[in-house]
Amino acid sequence: MSGGLVTTMPLLVVSLGFLGILPFLLALVWPSLLVFKIYSLAILAFLAGNWWSTALLVRSQSLVQLTFVILFSNLVVLIAVAAVFVEHSVGLFVLALLYFLLLVGERQLSVFVKQPKYYAAMRLGVSTVVVSLHLLAAWLL
Repeated sequence: MSGGLVTTMPLLVVSLGFLGILPFLLALVWPSLLVFKIYSLAILAFLAGNWWSTALLVRSQSLVQLTFVILFSNLVVLIAVAAVFVEHSVGLFVLALLYFLLLVGERQLSVFVKQPKYYAAMRLGVSTVVVSLHLLAAWLL
């Protein structure tokens, strides 16, 4: 790997991660809880999709754990879709819980042990803000 890529990739990933918070803030300022929830669904689907690629690329884990990662990521998306259609405060609490569960999974499941430290730190920071914004939005109802 070239030196430029090694130093540029963390900056790009961390920047995009934190920039992803902006649409949540804009939806709260606008305000549109439906836009907030739909964007939340899109980001959860993106994160859950990353679980798929991780499970497919990691060959050192048991079939049981890899199957769990893939099935759980599908379940997250299905629950997030349902959360968009339920009463706003309930849906926001459910979405916040899903972000929390994905973060915990990435910390606890050995499938994710090779995540770069900068990515894990960024996910912790962004997820903390995103969960807080969901709880704030539910409280502001």
